[in-house]
Amino acid sequence: MKKIILLILLLILAFCVLITYKNKFKNELDNDTKEEFISISKDNNEKCSLASCGNTKLHPILDPKYNMREASKQCLLLEDHLNNTKKRCYDCIRKHFLVIDGLLEEAISLEKNNDKRTYYRDLHSNWIKFEKKFSKNPNNSENLDDISKEIRIFRKPLVEKYFDEVSNYED
Repeated sequence: MKKIILLILLLILAFCVLITYKNKFKNELDNDTKEEFISISKDNNEKCSLASCGNTKLHPILDPKYNMREASKQCLLLEDHLNNTKKRCYDCIRKHFLVIDGLLEEAISLEKNNDKRTYYRDLHSNWIKFEKKFSKNPNNSENLDDISKEIRIFRKPLVEKYFDEVSNYED
């Protein structure tokens, strides 16, 4: 009986040592990773780079104009889902609504000089109205047609203003 108790105590002790070693090793790895990330962030706080993002030729993702162009493209895709009754996939419609919402919202924080924050906030606020209108009556064909027309009116100036931003992308 004493041997069994001694064996159990040894197993418990070995288990505790293993857990302690595992936690210590994990913390050391976490700290190394954190230090590496901090040094990358300090070196590249103005733009993404190969070191921080893994790609040498990123699109200008830190420029709110990029978000506006991307939102325009998503609006076109959403309009197609709303206009074509054979493409009215509600999952796709919600996805496009949310992607546009995210792009417009992110543009606010990307604007560096605060000169256009009001403009970006207004765009985002107007977009939320479309989402609410859809959310309140998603199965009504007339409502979807109306939303599509409103989105077209919303999108046209964005395409006009931001389409040529593509010329700023690296090849």
